[in-house]
Amino acid sequence: MRVQAQPGYVLYARPYSESSWVLAVFTRAYGRIGLLAKGARRMESRVRGVLRPFVPLVMDWSGRGELPYLNHAEAAGAFVGLNRDGLLCAFYMNELLLKFLPRGDPHEKLFDCYAGILKCLDGDHTREAALRVYEKILLEEVGYGLVLDREAGGASLAGEKRYRYFPERGAVVDAGDDSGGGAGGVCVHGRTLLALGREDLSGPGEREESKRLLRAVIHHHLGGRELNSRKFMQRIRALGTTPPPAAGAGG
Repeated sequence: MRVQAQPGYVLYARPYSESSWVLAVFTRAYGRIGLLAKGARRMESRVRGVLRPFVPLVMDWSGRGELPYLNHAEAAGAFVGLNRDGLLCAFYMNELLLKFLPRGDPHEKLFDCYAGILKCLDGDHTREAALRVYEKILLEEVGYGLVLDREAGGASLAGEKRYRYFPERGAVVDAGDDSGGGAGGVCVHGRTLLALGREDLSGPGEREESKRLLRAVIHHHLGGRELNSRKFMQRIRALGTTPPPAAGAGG
C-alpha cells in the first residue's frame, strides 16, 4: 500500500537502531498508525527537523503490516509555539489519543478538532473551554459519548437542577441524600451539561464543572490506568518551572 500527501501529526517517537525513529502518528484518513522513519535521526536527513510534536505535516508512506516505511514528510504549517501550560495541555491531548484510539480507525472529526485546538492553548479561558470540547469529542468518537440533553430516565434536562452524573447511566437528579440512587457520581448542574452539549462553555462555573465531570468519565473509561501527562503537569506546576520544549521527535 502506498499513501501520499496525508495530513498528520507526530504523537510520540522512540529510537530504532542508530539512525531511525519508530513513530506514532495521528493522521486524518487513517487514524493512529505506526511508521518507521529510516535514517531520520541522521544529521543530514531531510525529515529530521520536521518530525516534531505539534507540527502539522503532510506525509507519504508505503508498505504493509504494523510498521510501514515513512517515505517523505514536510511541514504543512508552522510549529505551534506554546507557553508552559499550553505545552502541558498539548502533551495531555496526545496521551489521550495514544490511550483511547485503536490503530487504523479514522476519526476525521477528532483530527480536525485536535488541529484547531492546538491553536487555542495559549489563552487561559480559551484553553480550558477548548480542552473540554476536545475531551467531549474524543469520548464521542471512541463510543463513550456523554448524554447531555436528557436525564437517565429519559426526561429533558433542566438547567436549574443539580444532577449526579454516572458514566454508565447518565444524569440522575441529585436528591441531596442517599435516596433515589443519588449517592456517588459527579455533581453537576443541568446548565453545565447543556452548555457542554452546545460546546459553549462561556461561564467559569460551567468550565470548572465540566472539567470535573470529564476528568471522572475519562478516568472511568481508562479502567484505572493513570495518565503520565497529568502527573507531569502536577509536578511541573508544583515546582513552578517550564517543561523543556518539544524539540526533535521523541524529545
